[in-house]
Amino acid sequence: MGDPTLPGLMTDGQATRVLVAEDSPINRKMLAYQLSSLNLSFDCVEDGRQALAAAKKSSYALILMDCHMPDIDGYEAAQIIRLEPDLTLRCIPIVGVSSLSLNNDLARCLDSGMNDCLSKPVRLEDLYLCLIKWLPLALIRKPQPQL
Repeated sequence: MGDPTLPGLMTDGQATRVLVAEDSPINRKMLAYQLSSLNLSFDCVEDGRQALAAAKKSSYALILMDCHMPDIDGYEAAQIIRLEPDLTLRCIPIVGVSSLSLNNDLARCLDSGMNDCLSKPVRLEDLYLCLIKWLPLALIRKPQPQL
């Protein structure tokens, strides 16, 4: 469910798409809107199992992973990805997204193999500041100030 008008790969073959794994339709829609406003292409899935399948099937520059999803949660999905034999897949930056206390969840995210953590509700500025740590700056359009 990404934006088909934006390319998924740069000319040098580097992945530029973001994978969003979020079980809440409202949160999924909000993240999709925010990523679009930052000029990023993306795909959305609803749970950890779908995230694992999508990550194995396509190349992603980053995964935004809801920590608390049914079936396979974000923590377990991150652990599975970090154990993959495919080095490219193992090295994808994973950012946990959680509605729990950021301090408590950050440690759990890092312990599970995630690289970073965002607190829900995700603010556009927080998302931007997180993404510029993990993605080439040339891919991301700076957010416009809210009036």
